[in-house]
Amino acid sequence: MFLPRLDPDMFMSAMGQCDIFLDSIDWAGCNSTMESLAYDLPIVTMPGTLMRGRHSAADRACIAALEDFLERVAREPRDRAS
Repeated sequence: MFLPRLDPDMFMSAMGQCDIFLDSIDWAGCNSTMESLAYDLPIVTMPGTLMRGRHSAADRACIAALEDFLERVAREPRDRAS
């Protein structure tokens, strides 16, 4: 599901409804990754070559290689439900 730009309260409310947090590819979602920690969401990231693409990997992310990224995204909500 893609949402439009949200104000901070609506963003946090929407994040609370998520099963997993997907970090953006090649550009860190550092702030949003940190905000997702409040909901104990599993984080899937694919670290980039530059520092800006590695912030989420420093949090407690599930690190995926490109070929593994989509598989983890599909599997994570099912694993969390069991």
